Amino acid sequence: MSSDISTPFTNDFPELAHLSRQDLEDLLNDHTYFQAIFHSLPRVKAMYEAQADLGMANETIAKNNLSTQDSLYALRAETQAAFDEAKALEARWKDLEKEQRDIYQRFTPQFLLMRLRHSTTAQDDASEALASAFIHQQPSEPGSGTSTPAGKDIDEFIKEFKELRKELYVNGASQGHLVGIRVPDYDGPIMDVNSNDIICNGGINPYHQPVSQTVIKVPAGAQLTAEWHHTLNGATPGDAADPIDASHKGPLIVYLAQVGSATQTSVTGLKWFKIYEDGLSGGTWGVDRLVANKGKMSFTIPSCIPAGQYLLRVEIIALHGASSYPGAQFYMECAQLEITGGGNTSPANIVSFPGAYKGSDPGITINIYQNLQSYKIPGPSVFSCSGNNTPVTTGGGSSPNPTTSAPSTPTTSAPSSGTVAQWGQCGGIGYNGPTTCVSPYKYTGPTICMGPNVYYKFGDLFSRCLPEEFCHDYLLTLLMMLHFCLNDYSKQTQMAQLSIDITEAAILILRWGIRHEVEMAEAKGLLSYLRVSTVTGHRKVLNIQGYGLSTGKVEAAPRSKWIMFHNSFNPLLKVFVGFDSEVGPSADRGYSDATTIPL
Repeated sequence: MSSDISTPFTNDFPELAHLSRQDLEDLLNDHTYFQAIFHSLPRVKAMYEAQADLGMANETIAKNNLSTQDSLYALRAETQAAFDEAKALEARWKDLEKEQRDIYQRFTPQFLLMRLRHSTTAQDDASEALASAFIHQQPSEPGSGTSTPAGKDIDEFIKEFKELRKELYVNGASQGHLVGIRVPDYDGPIMDVNSNDIICNGGINPYHQPVSQTVIKVPAGAQLTAEWHHTLNGATPGDAADPIDASHKGPLIVYLAQVGSATQTSVTGLKWFKIYEDGLSGGTWGVDRLVANKGKMSFTIPSCIPAGQYLLRVEIIALHGASSYPGAQFYMECAQLEITGGGNTSPANIVSFPGAYKGSDPGITINIYQNLQSYKIPGPSVFSCSGNNTPVTTGGGSSPNPTTSAPSTPTTSAPSSGTVAQWGQCGGIGYNGPTTCVSPYKYTGPTICMGPNVYYKFGDLFSRCLPEEFCHDYLLTLLMMLHFCLNDYSKQTQMAQLSIDITEAAILILRWGIRHEVEMAEAKGLLSYLRVSTVTGHRKVLNIQGYGLSTGKVEAAPRSKWIMFHNSFNPLLKVFVGFDSEVGPSADRGYSDATTIPL
């Protein structure tokens, strides 16, 4: 009999409220009976229906997934490609950051100090005595300005400001002066082993223009001879520092890197292998043998390497100041080769530049003035086709004499037919002569350098026709300008104007020197005659004579914006480096509240 009394059981299971207690006991004891009652419950039926619906929905979803499988795979591939591209961009970004850091590093006080350190030990072409003597001396012929009483021709003097140079021989045959070689326009060293400039120069040691586009053909197994000299003009009789100063002792090293195009492929990221090294042997350095051999070093191209185009990297490491880092000086140049014949052996022991050297390497940071019995040449072992990587050394035997001919000397004859010869005067106050420079030194106006036909005009007092190469060398420009300025000094009366004449070139040389890290020894040799003077009411802002470059900025009073330099050998000649139209000191001009003006 069922009960109508409400209980928790009947509240939870109203469908079973009509069952008697006996029915409930039978339900609990009989599994089949329980299953029949359970599956008849509306809630259970609804649950099964919901499960069936879910199953159908899952089946539909599965079918949809299968239908979109290809597009999902494609999406995954696109996502992976985008991820890979992002990683590549990240790597490129890091490379650009490093390049940017390298660029910024060249303007830091630490970098300038490093270059200053080198200047105290490096042999400099343009010494202070040489520059001062050249500027002091008057021309042997009044008004000609082409030579000095000591007989030193201007062209001869300029040779001494040229840079390290190399010539390549294949099996004893010269390939021509500077042919197929990326020659720098500056003979200063690279001292940072982590700089990209250590690969083939460039950067702070810009290439001599135009860069040779010749690719030198070399048979595999051929003997190559690289020829070094102190200047771009080749062997210079009487130059005690040719091919290199004897104090610059250290090893000679040669590398090869295969490239797609020897003239077009970027030098970064290449894989280099060493084919030659000459270090310390019997107390004699590779550089000693180079000097004894008149700048020539010979080595053999491996006969088993694949044919193709290569960059040849020839290097001198000067260790005379290498007792601490940075101190070792790296001189390197790259030649463009096409190797013919050969085999199919790919060198395994390859390195990258930068990366091949560390500042802590025992072959880079070393005191060579101790009694050295051995020396570990930096970089990998030397590759050889036999698999024996024993270092290759050469003796100091003789080699064929250089076959380069001396460059022709520019004419210095008097102007004719209304033109002015090189070095001649072509303008200025009171000048009534020709104003057209002999080709290609075309008169183009009152600027420092204009157009492919270059003409330098130093203000309105005097003008000179100078070579085009001076366009790229403000140091030479300023030096030659002062030389002619002093030669014409007695002819001029407008002293204020003379100061203005020097202003333009002086500020250019200061800006160029600081922004392009001009070698401080060179700056000393060429600019020693410019010395900051502490005059009453003037602020001492820069001291080239003492190498006080401060932070690469110039201080000046905001209302004057000019700096006065004194010539150390002629106190009457003053150089006002102006930042605006104001010239010279004035009694009513203030000098307080100094500001900083970037160069």
